[in-house]
Amino acid sequence: MNLFTRNLVLALFLLTITLCDAGISIHRKRRHVRVKNLLQLNGTLFTLTLHCKSKNDDLGEKVIPFNSSWEFDFIPHFLGATLYYCGFTWPGQFKWFNVYNDDRDIDRASKFQWSIYPPGPCRVNWFNESIVEGTCYHWNGEAL
Repeated sequence: MNLFTRNLVLALFLLTITLCDAGISIHRKRRHVRVKNLLQLNGTLFTLTLHCKSKNDDLGEKVIPFNSSWEFDFIPHFLGATLYYCGFTWPGQFKWFNVYNDDRDIDRASKFQWSIYPPGPCRVNWFNESIVEGTCYHWNGEAL
């Protein structure tokens, strides 16, 4: 191994140790996000149109009937700057919400399910769909 290669390997090793000490993981777990339409008001069931994106990925527009869901997955950026946000539209309404935000979600589970209600989204348990305490939000990110 020549001197340049040895120094490069050593530098990468030291960078990895430094990032790990700082709590930054280069190998981050894949995240799964599911959005379920539960929009119902006065007995009327609404179809939800959503458009999700991040800084680098536009996931396109999706139409979700009542009580149906759509999901996507991704690997968060190793520097901790991942943000996915969605615009939500149903008759007479347009709202937005961050469905994944490293600042809020990095230390939570790797699977996130959001149930969409008229007052705002609630994060629910991936497996039994019960609302996770303290995770219902007003639209545009404010906690309920």
